[in-house]
Amino acid sequence: MPSWVVSSLIATASITIMMLLFKKLTIHNISPISINFYFFLLVTAGFFAFMLIAKAPFSLPASSLWIFVVLAAFAISFNYFEIVAIRDAPNPGFVESITSFRLVAIALLSTFIFNAELTAKNLAGIVFVIVGLVLIST
Repeated sequence: MPSWVVSSLIATASITIMMLLFKKLTIHNISPISINFYFFLLVTAGFFAFMLIAKAPFSLPASSLWIFVVLAAFAISFNYFEIVAIRDAPNPGFVESITSFRLVAIALLSTFIFNAELTAKNLAGIVFVIVGLVLIST
């Protein structure tokens, strides 16, 4: 099994647990802003320790700084509104099914931005994903 598949499976398990814990925190009436603040504070501390242990460089090319600024703006937007949706939805899985439409957008946009291959088989898979997401979210 390719390493990217293993990493993807671990990421899937991690995001699943995260979404359930986000819902649990909202049940305790913790605001989405507070949840995000403490979540990112602890994640930042964790990655800081990870970088020290891995002896990863802290340097960042100045030419990529603007990408990080844009990335941060979209991360704040995504995380805030996802937690609001998780709080308000009866099941966090419904929120995830709707936000999973990003899979289709990423696959299609990647063909234009990164010249990624998009075959007829890939397009058929995208259609099946869309149908499945519609069925889950309705």
